[in-house]
Amino acid sequence: MQGLKGLRPRIFQRRVDFVMVTDLPAPVPPGMTDRLLVLPITREHREGIEAHIRRYHGETAQSLAMIDENFRRGFGGFAGLLDGEIIGYRWWAGHDHDHPHFGFYGFRPAADEVYAFGLYIARPFRKHGHAVELVAKMLDQLLALGYRRIYSLVQQDNLPSLKVQSQLGARQVARRPVVRFFDRIVWCGGRLHRHDPLWM
Repeated sequence: MQGLKGLRPRIFQRRVDFVMVTDLPAPVPPGMTDRLLVLPITREHREGIEAHIRRYHGETAQSLAMIDENFRRGFGGFAGLLDGEIIGYRWWAGHDHDHPHFGFYGFRPAADEVYAFGLYIARPFRKHGHAVELVAKMLDQLLALGYRRIYSLVQQDNLPSLKVQSQLGARQVARRPVVRFFDRIVWCGGRLHRHDPLWM
């Protein structure tokens, strides 16, 4: 029996993802330092983001592939710079984008809504409030562009991300159990999907 228990994680993995919504304007979180410069990501930032990934990410190849996909699909993004160095970023997709999560989780933003994803702060810069500041400033800039609501996803056991979300007024609107079989098939939202390691 002990051997079978060891096989279980390779056969299937289970998690629960929360669909979160933030209505804009978001509340100003406490303790904002205003040290982080947050800029919309353009193609000119690509080299800096790739250098950031090579320096700080554990799964470099997969992270670089996701950056390629984000640029190829035309997703928006915001980079956080501290003393001129990129220390993190967050991406977003609008209703006119084709993001894989829309079909997977069963939602699509309306014209005045966006879906935010891919929040990352490099490990040496964590626990200093930079994630909250990056997201807060991103939300302000999206509000200025005319957006009124932001969707995002957080895994149930990702307590730091849930804390960031709650500080910015996010609320849970759906709960999505996700089961992955043999790294080939994923069940979510009552349907089976082909496993895509970049997005699932």
